[in-house]
Amino acid sequence: MRAGAVVLALVFASIVVVGGAVPGFGRSGTASGGADRPAAGAGVDRVASARPAGPSAAGDPATIFPNCTVSAGAPLAQVGEVFTLTGNFAGSIVDECAGSFLNGAGGTITSSASLLFGVSLNTTANVTLENVTVAGDPLYGVAVLNTSNALVENVSIAAGVSSGVYAVDDSQLAVDRVGANGTTTYGVFFGVVDGGMIADSYAEDGSTGFAIEASSGVVLAGSNGDGNPAAVVDVGSTNVTLRGDQLDGADVGIYSVLSSGLDVQSVASTGSEYGAVARQTDDLTVADSNFSGATDDGLYALLADGLRVSDSNLSAAGDVGLELNQTSGAQLVGDLANASGGEGIDVQDSSQVAVQDTFASGDRSTGLRVANSSGVASLDDHFDEETAPDANGTVLSHSSDVSVTGDSDAGELVGLLDTGSNGVAVTGANASHDFEGFAFVNDRDIDLAGLSAFQDSFGVALIGSTDDAVSGTAVVDPVAEVPDLGSAGFELDFTDDVTLADSSVHGDPGTPATYGIEDVNGTSGLLENLSVRHVDYGIWANITLNSTFDAINVSGATDAALALNGTFGLLVEGGNFSNSGAGFTAGALIGADQILGNSFYNDTEDFAFAADHLFDVAVYWNDFVDGHGWSVQADGASNASVSFSDGYPGGGNYWSNWTGPDTAHGPAQNISGPDGIVDLPLVINGSIEDPYPLTYPISLADLSVTFTETGLPTGAAWTVDFNGTNQTTTGVSMSFPMDVAALEFPFYYIVTAPSSWRTEPSVGILVSDGMPHLVTIDFLPDLYTATINATGLPAGSAWSVSLNGTTYTTINAPIELLLPDGSYPFSVVPIAGYVVSPMAGAFVVQGTAASLNLTFVPVLYPVSITEHGLPAGTNWSATLGSSTRASTGATISFEVANGSLAFSVANVSGYWLAGGSGSFTVAGLGVAILVTFVANATSPASAASGLLFWSLVAVVAVLAIALVLAALALGRRRPPPTSPEATATAPGAGGAPGAVEGAGVAAPPAGPPVAPEADWKE
Repeated sequence: MRAGAVVLALVFASIVVVGGAVPGFGRSGTASGGADRPAAGAGVDRVASARPAGPSAAGDPATIFPNCTVSAGAPLAQVGEVFTLTGNFAGSIVDECAGSFLNGAGGTITSSASLLFGVSLNTTANVTLENVTVAGDPLYGVAVLNTSNALVENVSIAAGVSSGVYAVDDSQLAVDRVGANGTTTYGVFFGVVDGGMIADSYAEDGSTGFAIEASSGVVLAGSNGDGNPAAVVDVGSTNVTLRGDQLDGADVGIYSVLSSGLDVQSVASTGSEYGAVARQTDDLTVADSNFSGATDDGLYALLADGLRVSDSNLSAAGDVGLELNQTSGAQLVGDLANASGGEGIDVQDSSQVAVQDTFASGDRSTGLRVANSSGVASLDDHFDEETAPDANGTVLSHSSDVSVTGDSDAGELVGLLDTGSNGVAVTGANASHDFEGFAFVNDRDIDLAGLSAFQDSFGVALIGSTDDAVSGTAVVDPVAEVPDLGSAGFELDFTDDVTLADSSVHGDPGTPATYGIEDVNGTSGLLENLSVRHVDYGIWANITLNSTFDAINVSGATDAALALNGTFGLLVEGGNFSNSGAGFTAGALIGADQILGNSFYNDTEDFAFAADHLFDVAVYWNDFVDGHGWSVQADGASNASVSFSDGYPGGGNYWSNWTGPDTAHGPAQNISGPDGIVDLPLVINGSIEDPYPLTYPISLADLSVTFTETGLPTGAAWTVDFNGTNQTTTGVSMSFPMDVAALEFPFYYIVTAPSSWRTEPSVGILVSDGMPHLVTIDFLPDLYTATINATGLPAGSAWSVSLNGTTYTTINAPIELLLPDGSYPFSVVPIAGYVVSPMAGAFVVQGTAASLNLTFVPVLYPVSITEHGLPAGTNWSATLGSSTRASTGATISFEVANGSLAFSVANVSGYWLAGGSGSFTVAGLGVAILVTFVANATSPASAASGLLFWSLVAVVAVLAIALVLAALALGRRRPPPTSPEATATAPGAGGAPGAVEGAGVAAPPAGPPVAPEADWKE
């Protein structure tokens, strides 16, 4: 417990209430804000409301009864429901008359502890009490009990009264212009009040100014509670509003516990030990308020979820301006939170806290401190204290998911310090005039982007960090505040997998910093696209392992642009080291280092290193231009330990003072003809030489590979993975830089095609030869199986389909094709005697195999069998093929396809049948058959004569019907068109068209087709 909290507990312990404990606190006097909310009215003393049966006895209160009559001896003048005090009165008054108006007329009621109160509004409604002074030593100056719609105004409570206004179990109670200074317990107490207001009232220099317990919808406005140990106490209430109040308590201005919805607007609570304390109070809002000058905390919140503080002054003369502990969902906007002795804002064990547009500083510690918290966001905040160089701007400790955006930290020991956190993102922040601008220690997964550090000894320091990334950061004019420690733009110590990219260090030429980039004991780091100017050492790498320095530009380093010592597996590529004391110096390079594709320009000593303890160090494809000499301290080293060439024909380095002659080529340079390599090696020092110096400068930074596509439709997106780097484009080409690190190793690429397309090739390997490369990728559409099936034709029938302008023919098998996505128009070649569905349309292929099903149905022609000789209504039957039909009419009809058929007519009892069976052929025309029934009584001669007659009639009828049907067919139906692929037709029976040559299938009939009947008609 803080010292201030102890004082607060002792102050409350000193409050003694006759008949009970302080509401909201235990009898010991210490705050009792446990996990359980107090019951309604807990700890509230009740005042007896019984009235005497007869006239008032000595010492009894004067009473205004519910029927608005007045007890004997009461000094009250009555006009209707208006009661006026006629003079000073020694005693007490109880008002139980609903709708009454009790006017003290400026008189004084002097009461005593034995009478409990000066005036009591008891179990009534719509009453008013005004213009009265209560003196003496009663427990309550004015008691309002179980009353609704009451107004207490312009009332003065003399010092020494225990509680000025004491209200319990009321609703819609208004207390206006009440003065209750110097009370020993409460100036105004509301307990279990539903809807009330305390306005323009004074409760000063007592014990507790205003207390609100287990109430709701209470407003305290324009009131003054100065000089009390606690100005306002809010316990277990909901939706209480403080507005425009002056609440300077000695211990605490506002104390809220186990409440919700407390709204503090334009309130001053200054000079207290605590400006405000919220314990287990949810949805607390503080706006436009002043809690400054607190000797401990301006605002202390514990387990107070949903806190909102805006445009308020929370500056403390003591420990903390604003302290959040175990709190979630807090929002701090536009506040001032300075602390003379500690943190401006202290966030501990909390989550989802947002701090925005806030100014905070801690003269002796920290502007913003975040410890053991998650989901904290700081946006456009200022944590400056240029007069306290031993303080820090922002301190993060063992936290996660923290974001800092656009903050400014100036004049501290460290602008932003993080220890042991993970998942922190710092964007667009500024630190200036600090010993360290940004420092991260023993953390993981930190993302720093767009930072600015000005005149800090160390701009950005990563110490013991893993998986951190720094990008887009500018360090300007780092200045060594402590000469023995030097200064650095970026300090990387004991880091692993750290990336520093797209950043700069620009020092002052007059007072250069010690190091632009200091990398000590780093592992697997990546430093790329960096600019360093005007420092002593551009890059200092000491015991750095398996790291890459790519595209680093160092200019104006007074000692060395690139200084290496004790490195292993280091790659320095594509850099520019110019106008420095030495382009490159190295001490005890352990080995497996590569210095490839760099430019050393106008350096005093382009290349100098101690060559002892070296092995497998490669130095080639570099440009040494306008140098003043190249020196190597051999110490027994040879080209076996340092290689200045990639061999032949890869070549060595370009040396501007050793560019010719070039008249020969080959490994021994003894074959006539130039090859871009100087014929004679360059002896650098002793036995160390460049055996294949280049005749031209090489700039590996410009090397690239370009992929170009063909075949894709406009706007289609395609992707290339080149050595682990992905690009996607809807254009025809994309380019990748060719990392110098891969010049001795193959590149790989993987091409990803858009949906429904494939590539040739889709993968590949590329070996650099120091020249740009162009790779063409052909895209082809994916092919899917497209099947066309036909049903309904006799076995051995040929059929044809025209698809997208091409005709395909098959017999007894489907047509199978491989097609890309698309919509293909088709039409079916007609077959004589058949109709097909569908006849034409679009065959769609879309991302999968597709099929088209054709159904052929034979054309049917009418066949009628007509009887002659049976009496009307006689039932008879005929069989055609396998179909038998009966009728009581003269004709039985059938529908059949082309072909030869047999028919028969069943005998009818009592009749002899003539022409009752036979066969015939249907060939594109209908057929009519006539049969004759002759009664058995007819003589044989007559029958024979009749048979001959009717046979002739039948023949004539058949011919007549055939001619009529043929005429109708020729007049109403044109024969279907013949396929372009078909051969010339041959004459057929009955004048029907001939078959398509080679198809073996009859052509469609010339006569009128009849739709086939369903099976149920058979």
